[in-house]
Amino acid sequence: MLSLRSSLIFALCMIFLTLAAAGKHISIKNDASFTVVASKNNPRLNDNREESFQESLAKLSIPDSYKLKEVIIGHKNAPHSVVVYLSFSCCHCRDFFRDEFLKIRKKYADTGIIKIYLKNYLDDLGALEAAVLVRCFGGELLKKVLELSGKVFDKQKEWLSSKDPREFLKNIFRAYGKSKVDSCSKNEKISAGLMKEQQRAHELKIMSVPAFVIDGKIHQGNLTCEKLEEILKIKK
Repeated sequence: MLSLRSSLIFALCMIFLTLAAAGKHISIKNDASFTVVASKNNPRLNDNREESFQESLAKLSIPDSYKLKEVIIGHKNAPHSVVVYLSFSCCHCRDFFRDEFLKIRKKYADTGIIKIYLKNYLDDLGALEAAVLVRCFGGELLKKVLELSGKVFDKQKEWLSSKDPREFLKNIFRAYGKSKVDSCSKNEKISAGLMKEQQRAHELKIMSVPAFVIDGKIHQGNLTCEKLEEILKIKK
């Protein structure tokens, strides 16, 4: 079992240090997404194939002790469960969160028909940074987590297109506690926990978002109230 310090180094730094030693570098694409790219001289990868951020995370060995407390919306004894995977850097996730998510929550979670497990999907470093800040500032307060998630999604276009996305994200959260931003950004337990969560998504073969696990079955793409009713056979 890794110690807390070695786990931090392994989970947060090994992606960059080890990959750099293997001949890789971190690049920022024009759309401000972050990707780990193999160099031509790296013998471990064939045809200079790009390795996704998710694939890099899947290789990390993160202890189970880092598992985060679930973010659950609705009654724990609701007959149906909907696991929602969203990335803060995904425009389709932003649109879902702003529109259909609120409708589904009001119509089915608030009325005890479903319970929603809200999970972060980490498709790049920006999504990880945003998720860490949301979970750190939101804590176990569901209302706060949802409020902060909404703030990040509302400013998505701006922080993704900024010269320094990480600093832009920090500025969003400085309004909620200036002195807390840097410590939250470096929170090892939350960072590793989110990476652990992402590994579960990878195990489920979820490679794009928004994605949903509805009563144990995976559904990818947008989800509407009408589609959920059809899947769960809910009588109108």
